[in-house]
Amino acid sequence: MLVEVLLFASLREEVGSVYRVEVDAAGETTVAELRKALEAAHPAFGRMGRKALVAVNETWARDRDPVREGDTVALVPPRGGGVSRMAYLTREPIDPAALLASARRDSDGGLTIFVGAVRNHHEGRTVDHLIYEAYEPMAERELGRIHASLENEYPGVRAVIQHRIGTLRIGDVAVVVVAAAPHREEAFAACRAGIERIKAS
Repeated sequence: MLVEVLLFASLREEVGSVYRVEVDAAGETTVAELRKALEAAHPAFGRMGRKALVAVNETWARDRDPVREGDTVALVPPRGGGVSRMAYLTREPIDPAALLASARRDSDGGLTIFVGAVRNHHEGRTVDHLIYEAYEPMAERELGRIHASLENEYPGVRAVIQHRIGTLRIGDVAVVVVAAAPHREEAFAACRAGIERIKAS
């Protein structure tokens, strides 16, 4: 069978900057078997491919999960040190003040914001810029799930999430999480939970 495989970031570079590859697999297979088939077809895929995060049809999958003819499989390198249609992803510069203002209601006494920016170092190495890539349909869905979870779990919270993709320079804002609520306890808790969930998933 033929399965479409989407490769991102360093994984794509390992197989010669190819974005989409097709892998022959016999009948129904598993994520683990698909990894082996991909490595056999592209030896450079190597160890990084065996550690990659995998999504099947825009849902995170485990090695034992099935893969069928016509499925779309995305492989994403392990994360680095890292909307109610609110435009979760953007290629434009993010304005934290505007997002904070968009979340605020007259009933809110607590307004919290987390701003993540590009720093000039990582694990002892100098950083000049970062390139953020996303499997965009899935990233939008996952950020939407996180957004909904914050508003469902924290009473009275209104949340806003935005993540930038593309090439970012030192000091550029990469991600913003806003939580507004009548009281500060819920606002603080929801804001922290939002960024932690984004980093985790």
